[in-house]
Amino acid sequence: MKRKAPSKETTILGDEESRQRVDAFLLATYAKCYAGGDKEYLMSGIMLCVEAGYALPDWVRQGLEDGHRAIKVGKAKSWDLVFGKAKPVASRNRKWKVANQVKLGVLNAKHDGRAIDDGLFDEIGESIGVSGSLAKLRYYEFFPPDRKETDF
Repeated sequence: MKRKAPSKETTILGDEESRQRVDAFLLATYAKCYAGGDKEYLMSGIMLCVEAGYALPDWVRQGLEDGHRAIKVGKAKSWDLVFGKAKPVASRNRKWKVANQVKLGVLNAKHDGRAIDDGLFDEIGESIGVSGSLAKLRYYEFFPPDRKETDF
């Protein structure tokens, strides 16, 4: 299932070029996390590529091949050992979704040289259907200022 084509109108979440830039950033982050042992990022990389219609990067293809081989020869007894154990529903809730939508808006704003201030959070919040204060709260809850961009 391909990601829906963006409307011709550009929102704070960005146009197609901005989304591709953010997708590239996310894939690089997922690759780093996967290389560090966080197996669930393999599935994140697969899903991002499938939804956006991208070719699989080498690290994803290699992870799939290694996982398939491990299952086939009995080295791994379940796909959980290949993709990581599924997170409980509570960790995949609305808070995380809002935080990621706000993060996308902030990344686009940074790229455009905009200040990260209350006005920006109000704009992003309005575009995703939450208040600016909630957008700001979720952003700093999941992406505190002392974290590097690649730490999430």
